[in-house]
Amino acid sequence: TAYQLAVELKIYEGNLVWSRFGVMLTIQTLVLGIIGVLLKNELGFYFEFMWLLLPISVVGLAFCYLWYRATARGFATNTYWMLCARELEYFIGVKNIKSLKRGDEFRQDRIVSFKIGPDDDDIRYYERPTDARGFNTEKCAKYIINIFGIIYEILLFVGLYYIYINWSLAI
Repeated sequence: TAYQLAVELKIYEGNLVWSRFGVMLTIQTLVLGIIGVLLKNELGFYFEFMWLLLPISVVGLAFCYLWYRATARGFATNTYWMLCARELEYFIGVKNIKSLKRGDEFRQDRIVSFKIGPDDDDIRYYERPTDARGFNTEKCAKYIINIFGIIYEILLFVGLYYIYINWSLAI
């Protein structure tokens, strides 16, 4: 059915968002690890590799930009498929199908109810745990990307400063 397809596409896009996020997080971590290995030994810094901070930081910033854009697009597409399925939930008109509507209420920290039997008293209520309220995974993912971007900006300025100091001393 159209509803089932919309739900499956929403699930697929959600999985894709987090798979992409995990790959980019791994790449960014490896790049920062390579910088650490190139620049530091047990005696101090390897100053002959400091110039590498510039190209590596620029590449890291470019990856952060692409990562941010891909994450934003993935979350937007995920939301699109969720809204498509919710629209179909509404138009199907079956009272029993309200999973995504209820999920949105749950996400907004509202108490949701589940009718789990034929009797009127077969209703269970569920509330989002206190420590999960107000937590937005999309914002959190973007914060993590921004933290990597800030690290690369700092490394870029350190590399520029190092080149400026060496150039000034050479004159």
